[in-house]
Order: sequence, then structure tokens, then C-alpha cells
Amino acid sequence: MSDFAATRLSLTAAAAAAERTLAFLRSVYGWMFVGLGVTALVAAVVAASPAAMRAIASNHLLFLGALVAEHWSSISRRACKA
Repeated sequence: MSDFAATRLSLTAAAAAAERTLAFLRSVYGWMFVGLGVTALVAAVVAASPAAMRAIASNHLLFLGALVAEHWSSISRRACKA
């Protein structure tokens, strides 16, 4: 009878762990959705503003900073996959 109780307890613990994992993943994907929304909004605003496009294209330091940030981002994504 003790084997049955131990199995039932472990199944309950596994279900609780699965529920916590599901809640965590929902939170992560929710924040990812928000981040993509903010990125899309900023991209739309910059693309719709000729002055912003000109400022980015003509300011060499800002343009190079954006390129370096993109490069570091791609490096960190590759590092996370490894």
C-alpha cells in the first residue's frame, strides 16, 4: 500500500511542477509578445518619419552604434543556442 501512496504523491508533485512550468512559459511568452509589439511600434514610427530616417542615416555614430548592437545581439543569440 505504501508504494501506491508514494506513486500518487509523485504524480501530484509532477502535476504541480508541470503547472509551474506552464505558468512560467506563459509569462515568458507574454513578455516576448510585449517586446515584439514595442519593437514593431518603434520601427513603424521611425519608418514613417523621414526626419528620423535621415537622422539615423546621417549620424555616423548612431548608425555604427545600431550596427554594433545588432552584431552583439546575433552573437548572444548564437551563444544561447550552444
